[in-house]
Amino acid sequence: MKRLFLLLPALWLAACAANPATGGYNLSLTSPKEQRELGDRTATATLAAEGVYRPTSAATLYVNDLCNRIYAVTEAAAEPVQCNLIDTNEVNAFATPGYLSFHRGLLAYLSSEDELASIIGHEAGHLTSRHVARSVTAGRVADIFIMGAVAGVAATTAASDPASLEGLSTVGQQASTVGRMAFSRDYEREADSLGRRYMQAAGFAPTGSVDAQQAMLLYNGYMEQRLQAAFGGEKASVLDRLKSSHPPSQERLDTARKDAGDAPMSSTPDAGRTRYMQAIEGLAFGPARRYGIARQNELVLTRERVVLPLPAGSTTEYLSSGSFDDLGTWLVGHPQSGTYVRVNAYKSVTGRSPAATLAKLLPALNSGVQRMAIGQPVLATSAEEGDDETPTSTDEDTADLLADTAAEDLGQLPHREVIGYTATYRYLNSPKRFRVVAFETATRRNKMMVLTAIYPNDEVMQREDANLMAILKNVRFLTRTEALKYKQLYLHAFTAAAGETVAQKAAHLPVGAYQEPLFRALNNLPEGQDLQPGQLYKTIVDPNS
Repeated sequence: MKRLFLLLPALWLAACAANPATGGYNLSLTSPKEQRELGDRTATATLAAEGVYRPTSAATLYVNDLCNRIYAVTEAAAEPVQCNLIDTNEVNAFATPGYLSFHRGLLAYLSSEDELASIIGHEAGHLTSRHVARSVTAGRVADIFIMGAVAGVAATTAASDPASLEGLSTVGQQASTVGRMAFSRDYEREADSLGRRYMQAAGFAPTGSVDAQQAMLLYNGYMEQRLQAAFGGEKASVLDRLKSSHPPSQERLDTARKDAGDAPMSSTPDAGRTRYMQAIEGLAFGPARRYGIARQNELVLTRERVVLPLPAGSTTEYLSSGSFDDLGTWLVGHPQSGTYVRVNAYKSVTGRSPAATLAKLLPALNSGVQRMAIGQPVLATSAEEGDDETPTSTDEDTADLLADTAAEDLGQLPHREVIGYTATYRYLNSPKRFRVVAFETATRRNKMMVLTAIYPNDEVMQREDANLMAILKNVRFLTRTEALKYKQLYLHAFTAAAGETVAQKAAHLPVGAYQEPLFRALNNLPEGQDLQPGQLYKTIVDPNS
């Protein structure tokens, strides 16, 4: 242990480097080459999973332009950087060595050029202050301390008590994790401060950081309310994903207000808002089309050729799959009953029926597997489609549309009944009850849907289960032509007219529940604020209506 503490000062002197962004010195146990390789791996994995959003779209070009303008005024401007607008509905942004990446979903909840500039400046601050290198170094130093502490105890305590060593190691790991979380918060504060410096140097008003922090707080409040009511136990994993990076807080908002207090306002705030709204006009809302389209009364899975009806007042949440050929997980919540349904799709195993798959997935089923009809059978007189059909769309979603016409596509409506299998189960003494349903899709070869309904208790299951069964009987299967006609929901900017209210505009949003909280989050309008005549705002349009 003594040798460890003698080694650390020498390690510090050898590995310290000046940080031009912060004006301080940082210990670094990772080389620039290693940092860039980490950045390349992260960016490659992200782009392989989700891809860049429509590379020639106004939104992508706009984000890239602002990103490059702001990065050009940083201390790291001589180092190459790639700006990306990632095609995912997550509300997030991240920086890794050599890359500044922004998720498409973030743009829906910002309302001006200055707000976006503050987010870009913040991410640039993570790069210039070398937060990735410092995080890696902090982890390696913590590991050194843990190993040293364990070695010290091993040398001075009874070797016959392995529980003591195991317990100390666990405590050390937990302490390391807490320390890293604290560092993360410090890094966020540092990036906020640097971001305001950069955006102002690039000609943007630092007051945009105040509006952006408020927008993120409002968005998280909306998500907490919705997830708490609609998805029960699933809410934790979703919220953890939302808050794991860039956690919004009242403290960050207060600091932004204090730092921006005496700074000049934008000389053209209305022009900046207009430019932003014009750039995101038509921006896709929701996950990429290949993962499905959540409408007010139905969930359309275009690639699986399945349409699931949704009961009135339902809400949907997509959990990113991380791959082009995997549906991932949809959550369909019913806040009125506390019930929610997980929706997944899997590749069928040749020769294994959905019933056999259920038995393999859930070997401890509490009830037998039962057979049931899914959807309405289609009459044999229905017109069939040819296998040579190709998409006619020439828009920038062509890749997704082509994915819809893969060789495994059967192409025509099923002239038969689709049979599914269902079973119920529970875990030990948990009050929750589960019903799982599996069926092969009708117009896709070797593709199986699995729906898992989670009821909070027996009483709710007895009351709501029949409704789920009724919904399954009304599932629709799409032909290739029908599936290709579906388009993503998108953002639309409008100018508020005299007399228009938040309540009126929110009522037209194409979602099943929490319309007003969503509208307020989209437009950074806290409770008590209403539309201002002549001001630009955002709404969501369903082109399939």
